[in-house]
Amino acid sequence: YLAGRGLSEATQKHFGCGVIKEWYTPSIRPKIASGELRIAASPRVIIPTSGHSYLARDIRPKEKLNDYEKGYTKMKVGSGHEFNWHILKKAKGPVFITEGEIDAMSLYEAGQKQSLGLGSTAYVNHFLDYLKEHHPPESVTFAIVLDSDAPGRAANDKLIAGIKEQGYMAVDAADVLLPGTKDANESLTKDPKVFRETLNKKVKDLTKIQKKESARGGR
Repeated sequence: YLAGRGLSEATQKHFGCGVIKEWYTPSIRPKIASGELRIAASPRVIIPTSGHSYLARDIRPKEKLNDYEKGYTKMKVGSGHEFNWHILKKAKGPVFITEGEIDAMSLYEAGQKQSLGLGSTAYVNHFLDYLKEHHPPESVTFAIVLDSDAPGRAANDKLIAGIKEQGYMAVDAADVLLPGTKDANESLTKDPKVFRETLNKKVKDLTKIQKKESARGGR
């Protein structure tokens, strides 16, 4: 499933991805075991989102899912879904922020190792609180690449404003997405070579801007 979305085995391994062929939401497993509930298991890709949480992504084709199953293709288990946020501790230069975990992995695949995923547009405030608590280096510039739909654009503006309020540099980096794509993963699968080149150019541009800001004594 992940290979079909342009993610190499090396990238999957780096993020600790795995597969559970017969997965149930943990809260209902006792009822399944006792026979109280009779619900079919689903095959899931497991993407760790912290030391005590993960995303379970249904890997069956959507056309094979019934209406009920379509509502639960992405299930989050545990708390603190902070996908790759720990990189902020030692980050230097541009850090890319995406909406989904697979989008952050897509940027990593394309060569941008300092990439993290919010996990949802609902996690903007959680990220801003995390940023305030952990104080990444002043040299960090945040490049925001959320989904291009209406919720993504609204969250994009809120996130940039919140980051700037804390004194960090933040820019809208939606222009790295290739034409006709709504997120980083679609851009990666559309044309990996062009997407990588576009990202590299953005990093160079952001690095130049950061140097100018530093020379003026700002961030």
